[in-house]
Order: sequence, then structure tokens, then C-alpha cells
Amino acid sequence: MKLLSRHSSKSHDCVEMICETVHDVFHIYNLVRVGDIVRSSAYRRISGNYRSHCEYVIRVSEITAFDQRTGQLSLKGMLCEPNKYCHYGELHTIFLETGQKFELRKEHWDKLDLRRLDESLGINRHPDVAILLAHTGLANLCLVSSSVTSWKTPVHVVVPHKRKDFIAVHEMRMEKFISMTVNLFLKHVDMKAVKRVIIAADYALRDKIYNALLAAGGQLACNAVMDHKWKIIRAQASSGFRHSLAEVLSDKTVKEALKDCQFQNEFEAIDQFYEMMHMNEYRAVFGFTHVYFFSDHIKTLLISDELIRLSTPELRSRIIHTIESVEQMGGTVTVISAMHVGGEKLRPLRHIAAILHYEVTDIDVVPMSDDEDAAHDEA
Repeated sequence: MKLLSRHSSKSHDCVEMICETVHDVFHIYNLVRVGDIVRSSAYRRISGNYRSHCEYVIRVSEITAFDQRTGQLSLKGMLCEPNKYCHYGELHTIFLETGQKFELRKEHWDKLDLRRLDESLGINRHPDVAILLAHTGLANLCLVSSSVTSWKTPVHVVVPHKRKDFIAVHEMRMEKFISMTVNLFLKHVDMKAVKRVIIAADYALRDKIYNALLAAGGQLACNAVMDHKWKIIRAQASSGFRHSLAEVLSDKTVKEALKDCQFQNEFEAIDQFYEMMHMNEYRAVFGFTHVYFFSDHIKTLLISDELIRLSTPELRSRIIHTIESVEQMGGTVTVISAMHVGGEKLRPLRHIAAILHYEVTDIDVVPMSDDEDAAHDEA
């Protein structure tokens, strides 16, 4: 994210920025709320096929969609300032995407907003880790950054079983599959930028992909693959489907290699919570009502950015109070991206969970709040 300016007025605090990557757009998706003012340029159809490019200022009434694949965020709202083509109060939609300059105005930037803004300005523009999941005929590549897990178009090749009369076809299709997998990798992964590369498949297949990748990398002019082959880790995976990512991240070798990556720390924190639930259920609570009730006793707080994004103003205020209470008592707070595996594992827990310093026996007497039910149902 590139910050162009930051200033305050009597009614609003404003930041002017440019999103440089899809990950930056995702941060804005978590920053913008209903009632905020957004200024950006856009095209509007005037008459027939004539479209005009001008500046629009809207008060956001609906965050309609975020497309992870294209990195486009659409915001709908009423015009706050008229221009030569539109009048005050007209409904308009602004599309924010990479490379586009825009201004975001808020009446008040709370603690969660400032935390997210600082995180967006400090993140690495490149993904931390590239993970390739594969089994015969299928390969999935994902690029994982601090906030987003981005999946690329998978490789599908029909490979017949290796049996009599089909040996030649099997070898030909297998060679094609490995070649397409290597090309997918070389197209999307910058070996100089990523911290680690994980090739996860069964023993035979992962070695074939690894050797083919080194052979193809040795033919490149920059020779980046050969120079950075020490970053590549081969791990076991039961399949090439996306759900195998959680299995790969649980591997001891992978855990050790990715111990400095934020998303891996989030994943391990979720695993620690589930372990605590099995070992001592009276030290593990989930759901905002229970977490809020025991906020003075929390050792580790895990909260999904999805809950923060979808919460009502009243619930958001209570979330901020809970975070401040945990930090004042010396606990740790981890905001987990809903776009990561950790966020998916936190979703069944109503997007928030906590490990307590000691056992509590009155968990069952805490009633569930209507706000929490509404936020969970919307998510």
C-alpha cells in the first residue's frame, strides 16, 4: 500500500492511498464501513456508448463485493458532492482495484481501523510462501501472504493408470502433467521474493516435480530457481485438493521452516486452542458473549477479521473493549485473516475464541447474545 497523504478536518480524518497489490485491496475491504466517505475516479455511461471519466465522492451504503481473483472491491453509495454529470444524492458504485488512487474519510478511526491501516502500510508486497499441492493429474498452487491465501488456476490432466497397453499413454500424460505444473509454478512464483516454497505430494511425485523444476529453472536466463533452491521443502500430502493445505501446515518440517511467517503462527494458535479444548475444556471459550464475559482472564485471544468487518457499531465497540482488556492484563491478541486456513478453522467457533489463564466452571451459565448470533449468521 502506498500512502499519498494523511490529514484531518473538523468533520473527518482522511487518508489518500494507492493499492499496489490484491492484498492491499483486501485490507481496504476490511477498513471501509457503511457511513464512510470514499472519493475516487470512475467511468459512467452518459448516453448511448459514450462514457465519461470523472471523480465521484460517495457515502458508502453497501460494500457489495470483493473479488479475490481480480482484486476488485465494489462500493455502493449516495453521491456527497455533485459533478458535471451527476447530482447530489444519486446512487453510484465505485470499483477500487490495484493501481487506483482513492481517498477514504472517516468521522472516527478507532483502534481496529488504525491497527489495520498500519498493517496495510507495513506489509511485504510479495507473498511469503508458495505452496504446491499435487497428486497424479491435479496440481493446486497457492501464494500465502500475511493477509490473503491466493489460489491460482489448477492444472488438470487425465492420466490413465499404468497397466498393460497403457504404459506409453501413462508416461506421455504424466510428462505433460509435470511440465504444465512446472510452468504454472514458474509463471506465478518469484523465487527471489518468497521466503519458502513447499512442494507437497506423495514421495515419488514430489521428487519428479522438484527435479523437473530444477531442470526448467536451469534453462532460465536469470537462473533464479537454481540460486534459491535451498528455499524449497518437499512435504507429504495425501492429495492435491485445497483442503490438504491444513495437513501440510501441520507437518513438523513445514512448521519449523515457516515459524517466522505470520499465517503459520495463526494456524498454530488455532491448533493450540483445539488442543486446550480436548485437554481442559474449562480453559477454552469461544463465541463473543463468552469471550467478553471472561475478558479479564484471557491468556490468548483469537479473533477473525470477518467478525470485525461484519459487526454492528455496538458489537465493534465491545470487541475493542475486549482487546484492550486482554492487552492490559498481559494477554496476547491475534487477529486472524478469514482468507487463511486459520480463519476457516475459526469460523465454526463463531469467529472468536480464547484460552484462559485458569479454569472457569460457570461457562454454561453465560447466555448467548443476539448481536453475536446476527454477526455469525451474516458471516
